Amino acid sequence: MTVRAYIAINVEPGKTSHVFSELRKIPQCTIISVTAGEFDLLVRVVVDSLEELYNVTERIHSINGIVRTITLVVEKEVVKAET
Repeated sequence: MTVRAYIAINVEPGKTSHVFSELRKIPQCTIISVTAGEFDLLVRVVVDSLEELYNVTERIHSINGIVRTITLVVEKEVVKAET
């Protein structure tokens, strides 16, 4: 069973590049976006189980410079062609 999630991340000022680089090392992080607004980064994670999601989340939490995360597990997703 494939599990998809989005993890919104707040980063300490001046640490965005470092956190971005560390996230790139995690294979399950398939899309990493720098965002404006309430969160600094938004990460799409694709794993095989909730247990694996937990492990990836723990790895993300260990990255120096991360202040807080919010994980949103996808229940249903429709991909539309870009226009």
